[in-house]
Amino acid sequence: MKFILASGNAHKKEEYEDLLSPHTVEIVEGFDADETGTTYKENARIKLNALDEFLKKQGKFDTLSPSDILFADDSGLEIESHREILGLYTSRFMSDVGATQSQKNDNIIKIMKTADNRNARFVCHIAFKKVKSDEILDVEGEIKGIISDSQDGDGGFGYDPIFIPNGESKTLSKLGSKYKREHSHRANALSLMLKVLEQYN
Repeated sequence: MKFILASGNAHKKEEYEDLLSPHTVEIVEGFDADETGTTYKENARIKLNALDEFLKKQGKFDTLSPSDILFADDSGLEIESHREILGLYTSRFMSDVGATQSQKNDNIIKIMKTADNRNARFVCHIAFKKVKSDEILDVEGEIKGIISDSQDGDGGFGYDPIFIPNGESKTLSKLGSKYKREHSHRANALSLMLKVLEQYN
């Protein structure tokens, strides 16, 4: 089975390749979507519909199998005590100043320095459909934890170095790819997606 991902994020593609092995994951060069939704679900569906239209305009549908899956996700890090700074706009945090991911992580640590409530969660919403189908399906996964008081680890990407899952003492970066394959918000959402797809086969 082939999965076509509505994203240009190479890190995200690598993670999905790992999670969906031995299936194939592809991204489409030149694809872009304007994420104007007010929920994860809306943004995921916007990206999915944009990918669908892009493939049709490029005449690439003829090269796809009816069993191939188009999918898109929207994800974010939500901090209970500071819901206004990340969430739906996680990828845009500090983008106006061209901050690196490490600088973003350091800024979150500074913001949380005096916070009594360090609870947080990663959320991943996936919208998906079979290539020839008009029916869009949705699933959502999460992983709960706390914000660390320092960056730790060089595995993963994004905010993994400052997120400690509940029941663990290390950040997602330190816990490594095997842990993420089994417990991440993306892994949990993907597991639900595959269960739904099994019912359609």
